[in-house]
Amino acid sequence: MESAILDKGNPARLLYRTREYLLAPAAPYELQGDVPNMVLPCAALQDGERVAVCYGAADTVVGLAFGYIREILEFTKRTSIL
Repeated sequence: MESAILDKGNPARLLYRTREYLLAPAAPYELQGDVPNMVLPCAALQDGERVAVCYGAADTVVGLAFGYIREILEFTKRTSIL
């Protein structure tokens, strides 16, 4: 799962986009299953600064990952390919 930041006034304008993934298969349950080496984000919930991402892993299980908005924005800007 990559990350992007769009222009607030013109969401069609892409400001930053990561090459590196925020969420990538690493755990055994993400690497082995019906569709190996796959994570597929399904939903994101925000609670203040914290974000929870529900995702499918190897099309076999459901995972839950947590991150912080400030860290995600910093990562996106620092690793942007634009």
